[in-house]
Amino acid sequence: MKLFSMTVGLVLLALTAPTTFAAVSVKTATKSESGQEIIGMTTTIVTIRRNALKIPIQVNEILWIRYSNESPLMPKVREFAASGRYEDAIERLGRIRVNTGENSYETQEVEFYSAFCRAQMALGGTVKRTVGVKALGVFISKHPNNYHVLRCRELLGRLEVALGHYKEAEEHYLALVNTNWPDYKIQAYTAVGESAVAQGNLAKAQGDASAAQEKFARAQSMFNRALKIEAADERSAQNKHVARIGVARCLAESGDVAGGIAAINEVIKKVGPEARMLLPRAYLALGYCYKMDNKPKQAVLQFLMVDLIYNAHRASHAEALKNLVGLWEVTKNIENTRRAKRRLKQLYPGVG
Repeated sequence: MKLFSMTVGLVLLALTAPTTFAAVSVKTATKSESGQEIIGMTTTIVTIRRNALKIPIQVNEILWIRYSNESPLMPKVREFAASGRYEDAIERLGRIRVNTGENSYETQEVEFYSAFCRAQMALGGTVKRTVGVKALGVFISKHPNNYHVLRCRELLGRLEVALGHYKEAEEHYLALVNTNWPDYKIQAYTAVGESAVAQGNLAKAQGDASAAQEKFARAQSMFNRALKIEAADERSAQNKHVARIGVARCLAESGDVAGGIAAINEVIKKVGPEARMLLPRAYLALGYCYKMDNKPKQAVLQFLMVDLIYNAHRASHAEALKNLVGLWEVTKNIENTRRAKRRLKQLYPGVG
């Protein structure tokens, strides 16, 4: 009788205990979906359960996923990460207690944002780039089916380009092309184009004009390939603007500097002053065009626009400061040279 009572008690306890599944809310660009749990996750599809319904959601549509039992600090972490306040996000993440032996989706979310923010800081030059590569590599290795993996691969590719590892970068970008999603393809081809521009710059610096032109021609081909893909979403539109800036830069490198400048100014006119992550890249490209046209004063003005006004895109800001150092050294402006060097060292110690 005693054993029977204990058994009944355990059954009743199991029936009244709260569920171990965390409710989820998935936000896409067009709608929100909610459910009792995630029942499947791959790098391309997240499936949630809502009562008896199974709802598959493509990863390229997902803006974020929230969990009912996640830390109350996570919404701010996502907000800071989206707006480029990576140090603030890292500070919040440091206050979240995580069981390192646990592999829940909530834990993976914390680990992703920790790796993502460190990688973005590395790309911008706030920390060493190898730190970002390691952080992303560890996350992908631990959680190969997490829905953030493709985002990690794109960022890893950019870090590998910054380190001069161009072959490794393109292998990461290939993962985006293989999804067959138009927005990811545009992003990947644009990134490959930017990688080719970096290789062209290196060849120029080494005095190999023939190799430089070959790389810039490949870059232009990749940018044009991105522009031909049909897509109507906002992310694709932004990446196409980046591709147009890239085409303009390649035009200037091929000798049509005026055409390159006109094309970049057209992008600036279209996107408006609110495009704080795009305009730094546009003004940086303008600066390079004026440098190629032997107009150092106009070049300085463009790089100053990035330094003083449109400095949200850290990689562009660091590059603008490096160019200002070089231009002011040439013009023997000692005070401004010192100022730019000091700012570069303070803001981006990982650049160099």
